[in-house]
Amino acid sequence: LKYTGKDMKSSHAGMGITNAQFDALAGDLIAVLKSYKVPAREINELVAIVAGTRKDIVEAPATAAAPVPMPANPKSLWARLGGEPAVKAVVHDFVARAATDPNVDFTRGGKYPLDAAGVAHLEELLVQLISATTGGPLKYTGKDMKSSHAGMGITNAQFDALAGDLIAVLKSYKVPQGEINELVGIIAGTRKDIVEVPAAAPAPRAVDPKSLWARLGGTPAVKAVVHDFVAKAAGDPNVDFTRGGKYPIDAAGVAHLEELLVQFVSSATGGPFAYTGKDMKTSHEGMAITDAQFNAIAGDLIDVLKMYKVPQKEIDELVGIVGSTRKDIVEAPK
Repeated sequence: LKYTGKDMKSSHAGMGITNAQFDALAGDLIAVLKSYKVPAREINELVAIVAGTRKDIVEAPATAAAPVPMPANPKSLWARLGGEPAVKAVVHDFVARAATDPNVDFTRGGKYPLDAAGVAHLEELLVQLISATTGGPLKYTGKDMKSSHAGMGITNAQFDALAGDLIAVLKSYKVPQGEINELVGIIAGTRKDIVEVPAAAPAPRAVDPKSLWARLGGTPAVKAVVHDFVAKAAGDPNVDFTRGGKYPIDAAGVAHLEELLVQFVSSATGGPFAYTGKDMKTSHEGMAITDAQFNAIAGDLIDVLKMYKVPQKEIDELVGIVGSTRKDIVEAPK
């Protein structure tokens, strides 16, 4: 197709577009290309073409007072994550995911509401924070972690849920496991300044590093898998999640279900949490779940595990554990 519009300089003249806005737009393009599974080589080619238009689109502020970012080390974690456009795209999706995750309680029960401007500022600070801790060019201008989270009553479970959301988004962007581990390790280092542990919180059990729980990725990874699994199963007509609306479930109910499922996986795979729910037979009694519906929900679990690149050996082990509950969950038609 032949282009019939104005040249880039003429069509953007007077708009006052900044480098940051150009980078944000490039980040959105990268995010969409990745959502369509476009290979990295083709993404890089197209983004390079788009980047070639920067000089004709960006109009530098008249004050010329904007600080010049420091160059990033090409071997730094920041560079390996994809630099500013990629980090901005990840942060944007991460904030959106965390904001709707009941296990995170993003606004602390509405105590800390955020409007669009607040979300934008938060995303800007998170990009700066990642830059400052991964060798990027941007300086962090926010408060220290302890001050900015003081009084929020954030628990270890909520911190783990937030970390799980970050892992889920990084994996959706096909970030290599090595880089995910590095970034999550940096985030984990802030736990002591963010979490305010309730006095009565029980200490989790020690975990064998060779256990299935550990091989699945531990608490953050299992929480992320469970979150996506519940969402997938809830939308699967072959599962009939609410039994034709007989068992409706609100956000609090979903959060409690996810918590129990994480506990169940933990107790069955050598994790740190004890299961506190009813036994399988009692909790599913009267639901008339069929073998076909049980198979459908097992299939949803397998799909989510594969999406998270869980090795086949660990998938087989976990599905075997889940399969052992069939006799207590399935009620044969009368």
